[in-house]
Amino acid sequence: MIDANEEPMPEPPMEDLVQAPRRPAQARPQVDVDRAPPHSIEAEQGVLGCLLLDPDEGLTFCLEKLKEPRQLELPKRERGQYGSYTHNATTFFYELKHQVIFESMLDLHEAKQAIDIITLKQFLTDKKQLESVGGVAYFSTLMNAVPSAANLEYYFNIVWEKYLLRKTVRTCTEIVREAYEHEGEVARLLDEVEGKIQKINEERAGEAASTMKELVGQAISRIQDFHERGGGLSGLSTGFMDFDKMSDGLHAAEMIVIAARPSMGKTSLAMNIVEHVTLNENVPVGVFSLEMTAESLVTRMICSNARLNFKNLRDGLLNANDFQRITQTAGKLHKAPLYIDDTPGLSILQLRAKARRMHSQYGIKLIVIDYLQLLHSTSRRASD
Repeated sequence: MIDANEEPMPEPPMEDLVQAPRRPAQARPQVDVDRAPPHSIEAEQGVLGCLLLDPDEGLTFCLEKLKEPRQLELPKRERGQYGSYTHNATTFFYELKHQVIFESMLDLHEAKQAIDIITLKQFLTDKKQLESVGGVAYFSTLMNAVPSAANLEYYFNIVWEKYLLRKTVRTCTEIVREAYEHEGEVARLLDEVEGKIQKINEERAGEAASTMKELVGQAISRIQDFHERGGGLSGLSTGFMDFDKMSDGLHAAEMIVIAARPSMGKTSLAMNIVEHVTLNENVPVGVFSLEMTAESLVTRMICSNARLNFKNLRDGLLNANDFQRITQTAGKLHKAPLYIDDTPGLSILQLRAKARRMHSQYGIKLIVIDYLQLLHSTSRRASD
């Protein structure tokens, strides 16, 4: 029970916030900065083992992924044991002897020499680096570490991720130090920080702005290609000669929108192009139909190719010659490299995943979407 006559408990005295000393902050768990940076020695050995088993294909794959495959080119006075940077966070391979072996393979590849244990041994012997990387016995260990060269991409991705993590750790460490020592404008520091992070992100994306030298070389190659084609199309033909002359055909990475009022024949035009590309050019095509079913699209294609009136077909007004043309058209379409997905209500992410799967399985060169307005986004900003 509560005694109503009980005296209230005295309140604790208020602290003098001016005179009171600052309480020590609770200790936070500190990150061990002395531990080894992210790396995977086994994955690095897997990459080198695959390169020794299949050097031509393997080095071509690596060169396509790496912007700066050479990272050991420093003056002799600045080189260490392997002629490398002081910090292995800047090299693709964490183990510096792996970087030396990799770049030695690049040298042999550029010299158009065979790459195997014998040639690699002689190359490193001439550079007086054979013993530094472990000798011939280590090459045999690398080759025995992988069953085949088929898993190169998986090993490479592991090494690539660890490399980016090391660069991120190194960059963030430099940012923390600069933040403590910075005495100028904060806006300038933030701009530098953003630039450093963006540099890592560009390397992750694998794409960067091209130099003028590269662009001029590409332009000259394209001009040479125009001359060799003698006026022919550089892209896929749509079957419409006037449009092909204006657009030079359909090219990769291009997006073409067919816009018109309702019931003006947008779907029919798109399917006529699909029909020409698949039947006449024999090029794989993927169609995403968010409005019509796949059966309806194929029926339209049969009518178009067989030169039949769709209304007569729908009303059943067909004769023996019409059925013969339908049979011939069906035989051609049966072998056409055409893949139709009529899943309704697709999101943008779902369509992208399905398109990638189509490209991986069937090698499609053209994607047709009917139509864009029926796609929806899963982003929160899209619903606002």
